[in-house]
Order: sequence, then structure tokens, then C-alpha cells
Amino acid sequence: KKKKILNIQLDLSRMYSRIYFVFSVLLLFICLSKCQTCYKLMEENKIVPDIIEPFVPVINTYISFPNGFIVNGTEIPIGDTKDQPLVKYQPLSNSTLYSILMFDPDAPFPDFPTARSYRHWVASNIKAGDISTANYYTPYLEPGPPKIGTYNPAHRYVLALAQQDSFLEEPDFDNSPSGRGSFHVQQFLTNNNMIVVGGCFFTTRTPVN
Repeated sequence: KKKKILNIQLDLSRMYSRIYFVFSVLLLFICLSKCQTCYKLMEENKIVPDIIEPFVPVINTYISFPNGFIVNGTEIPIGDTKDQPLVKYQPLSNSTLYSILMFDPDAPFPDFPTARSYRHWVASNIKAGDISTANYYTPYLEPGPPKIGTYNPAHRYVLALAQQDSFLEEPDFDNSPSGRGSFHVQQFLTNNNMIVVGGCFFTTRTPVN
């Protein structure tokens, strides 16, 4: 009788292991599908490879604003972007450090991006996926795309999650409003041995009136 009970327990253990495996694979598939969706949008909107080099999107990055707007490639009212975004992701390892980079490749105007890319936010050395552990090397600055009369084109605002290979010391940034332009994103990533592993973007514009 004890042997029969032991066999039943063993069978249940195997069944639970299989269920857990199937669930894990399904969850991984869903996450990768979401990653690929954002990556495809970044390709379609010339963010990849014009601004950052092609990368493998291995981390599903959930980015939203406090009012509920989700960063998924769509346009967000400018008034709803004034507060720092909420960033959630599951790190590949709790010991791995990450950075969030937010920039505007369309500054000052999409047709004349002479200040590409305008640096809006750099949060580095994020531990265990907890953004509160970051070093804020560029404080968040809300979008403010300029307009001329009725000409108010939407700008793309990219949020990239980059994996670090070591602790990032404070860069020599000029964080004044006039000193944030012409941020060479890919050069910064390359110089600091960082690779993009996730992210997305949104667009916004300044109303005419």
C-alpha cells in the first residue's frame, strides 16, 4: 500500500513538472511575441537601424505613464507624458545591471533632425529590475516638441533597455536643456559595452492651440 501511494506521489510530481514546463514555455513564447512586436514597430519607424543597431529583443519591457498610457508605438497626448514613465521588466539575472535610455531622434523637427538625438532620461545600474535602485545620470525631462504656427509634427520618443557588462560610472553629461541635444546613442552604448535587449517608443506632439 505504501509503495502504491509512493508511485501515485511520483506520478503527480512528474505531472506537475510537465505542467510547469509547458506553462514556462508558453509564458516565454508570449513574452518573445510581445518583444518582437515592439521590435518590428521600431524597424518600421526607422529607429532600427537608423538610430540604434539591430538587436535581439530578449526582454519584454512594460513601459507606461502614471496615468495609464502604455508605450507601444502609438501617439500619447503630450499632457500625459509630463511624469517619469513606469518601467517593468524581468531581468535575465538579478546580478545583471541595466540602463534605461529615453531620447528623441526627431529634434528639433523630424524633417530637420539637426539635434538628433535629444537625451530625455538616462537611468543606469538598475538592479534586479527595480528602477528605484538606478543612478539617474540624466533626470527625466518631459517631451516638448516645438511647433511653428500650425506645423506641429509628432516626434518619436524611444525608450531602450540596455544590458550592462559592469557598473557604469557617471558619464560627462551636460543635463541643461540646451546641452542634451546631439546625443549619439549607439556610440554611447558601444563605448560602454552595453547592448539593447528590449524597449519600445511612443509619439507625441505639441497642440496647435
